[in-house]
Amino acid sequence: LRRVVVAMNSMTAKVKKMFDEQARVANRLRKNAYSDALTGLGNRRYLQGQVAARMDKSDTASIKGAFLLVQVHNLLELNQEKGYLRGNQLLQKIANCIREATRGLKNSALAHISGGSFAAFLPDVTEEDARHVAAAITSGFAGLAIEDVGFSENVGHVGGVSYEQVTSLKQLLSEADQILRAAQNQGPNTWIVELLSSEPAITPRGEHEWKLLLNQILNNKEITLFSQSVVMSSNLKQLMHNEILARIPLPTG
Repeated sequence: LRRVVVAMNSMTAKVKKMFDEQARVANRLRKNAYSDALTGLGNRRYLQGQVAARMDKSDTASIKGAFLLVQVHNLLELNQEKGYLRGNQLLQKIANCIREATRGLKNSALAHISGGSFAAFLPDVTEEDARHVAAAITSGFAGLAIEDVGFSENVGHVGGVSYEQVTSLKQLLSEADQILRAAQNQGPNTWIVELLSSEPAITPRGEHEWKLLLNQILNNKEITLFSQSVVMSSNLKQLMHNEILARIPLPTG
């Protein structure tokens, strides 16, 4: 009986060790799938999941919050002039600015979504709260320019929306992107936060939405080809060549 107990204990220890190792592997894969290695923030996939989960809440009457889009100014030029190491250092400092500005806010989801673009999804905050966060982020930008002369005085901008209705990441990105463009026209390190439109159907697509849409179209090969004839103006029956036109059919038609 003693030998059986010893064998069972040994087997249990080995099984536990195997499961612990599998759990570590799963956690590592989950982290790689949903986080940005450079900044330590979430990535676009993480952001999509956080927004979708929040909007799927059963109690839609209490839904409110804000979404901020943060854009680094002239990151490409910095990479070309100072090197990618300096550009990466700036991105890491921007991520820290966003962390500091949102510290203390519950359920906030921060993400580095592409290049010099960041996003902060802030559930359950008021429009005034969102304005305070946006101001804190751009204040941090001004501090970076003073702290390191290698960075431009114009570090970046923030455009954001506050919402009081069920919405989607698509609409949040689109409207925040438009507001971000307005902030960029107001000068260095500026921000604007406005109320989300209640009519998403008339909202133009922003840069980030177009990028997402075009990537989807290319991945799914959703491009239609058309042909038209080119003829001589003096002789309409004389065919010169055919032109092939590429069209992208959108879901709206």
